[in-house]
Amino acid sequence: MQTTTAECWGKVNLYQEALQPIQDCLDGLRDKLQAVSESVNHVQESGDSQLQTITQMRQTIKSLIPQLDLLAS
Repeated sequence: MQTTTAECWGKVNLYQEALQPIQDCLDGLRDKLQAVSESVNHVQESGDSQLQTITQMRQTIKSLIPQLDLLAS
């Protein structure tokens, strides 16, 4: 029984050693995906800000058109 337990723990340790490089790789991939996610969020925020600015510019132009019509007449 003691030998079987020792053999099992030996196998567990071997599997852990074999899986560690995979775990390290997955951790690296997780970090890279997190960086990509942050970049996408930043781009989305920039896009939202640009859209808001364009909307404000359109509203300003629309409000100026009647004034330009008055000046032209």
